[in-house]
Amino acid sequence: MTVRDSDGVTSVRAYSGLRDLGPSETLHFNFELLVTPFRTIDGAVRWGDRYYHGGGTNAMSKIAKADSLGANIINIHHAEDVYPFINYPYLDENVTRLRQLVDSAHHMHKRLKLYYTTRELTKNLPEFWAFRSLNGEIIFPGSASACTTVINPKGPDRWLKENVKEDYIPAWLNLIAEGPFKGELDLAVITTPDSRLNNFYIGGLDWMLGHIGIDGLYIDDSALDRETLRRARRLIDQYRPEGRIDFHSWNHFNAMAGFTNCLNLYMDLLPYFDLVWIGEGRDYNRLPDHWLIEVSGIPFGLPGQILNEGGNPWRGMLYGITNRLPWAGDPSHLWKFWDSHSIQTKTMIGYWDNQSPVKTGNDLIKATVYKGSGESIIAVAGWGQEDIPCALQIDWPALGLDPKRCSIAMPAIPGFQDERKDVALDRLVIPAGKGFLITARSIAM
Repeated sequence: MTVRDSDGVTSVRAYSGLRDLGPSETLHFNFELLVTPFRTIDGAVRWGDRYYHGGGTNAMSKIAKADSLGANIINIHHAEDVYPFINYPYLDENVTRLRQLVDSAHHMHKRLKLYYTTRELTKNLPEFWAFRSLNGEIIFPGSASACTTVINPKGPDRWLKENVKEDYIPAWLNLIAEGPFKGELDLAVITTPDSRLNNFYIGGLDWMLGHIGIDGLYIDDSALDRETLRRARRLIDQYRPEGRIDFHSWNHFNAMAGFTNCLNLYMDLLPYFDLVWIGEGRDYNRLPDHWLIEVSGIPFGLPGQILNEGGNPWRGMLYGITNRLPWAGDPSHLWKFWDSHSIQTKTMIGYWDNQSPVKTGNDLIKATVYKGSGESIIAVAGWGQEDIPCALQIDWPALGLDPKRCSIAMPAIPGFQDERKDVALDRLVIPAGKGFLITARSIAM
């Protein structure tokens, strides 16, 4: 495939190689065209949605923890005390406590979302044996006892071998740590995609939105097709206009997963998400193009977040993204910086924009501008293995500031940078693997 730009026109040439075509033979060339970005990035989501995700299996305790750190959206996983079994949060024994959890979150002005997908199903759901009777329509007919997976390297659990016996693939397994089901084993099996299970999934979502009051979904990889996710999106928008769906994906670019780019894999689903969390198994020392295309979400019109080992917050600010509480790292001090400098009112001009008023003159150092009225923020970060001197090149008229009537500073941000005043933009030294947030503020003379 080749892509060419000429006189404002982009042409794509896709060549399949030589083909032999016999008399009366038909050759089909099937392709899907998706024009990105799917939409403009929602600033309220990018700057206002602050997640608390993880932090143990006691779900009720997370509300106060999230509040103390400034988070306003709480994701509840399976394997927690109020939601023990994967992809079946509405078990009768769970519902009352789950509703209390949602009510408590709403009382504290938090939104509460649940992990909920169709990729695998717990053996603990009441409908399990009914699904099993459908001869592979719901439960994927795999090689059973002969099947080994990353989670099941020695093959299926004994319970599956003795009770399900054949025609399944073992999936998630977990011993419940606390709550009414403490000590019980959650075992799951892989489902068959594009089946009537999708209707069951949507029915469950409809019921949870109407009876429990959840505020959306957290989707961790997915077997959902575009139509089913569209249905889920419409339901959430109907019940909860401020509801959210955030999407996480493991790094599929390896031999085990077929060297698949996860954003390519799920691209037709991206229009229905509010945010992407693409970071598991990522190397945050890879160069800026990797960050922009495979981590940030920006090319698709979505804000993002970083994950693996806390990522790199200095590079993250080039893309307007942070890590997620309390998974790894603490973004709460960056959130406070955003608020104190009204970043949500500023216009982001990324380093990839040729019209950016700030240049670095070094491919290993990038600068993104958050341009405001009377104050702008410059995010600078480097990819060098050593400290790198840098002289920023500023187009002051384009930035809307007069350098003679301007205060340049680095505000103190715990865990990110120490305070520095009267910063010389032409004599910066970018620490190896780190960077700065610099404010340029107009002052009266």
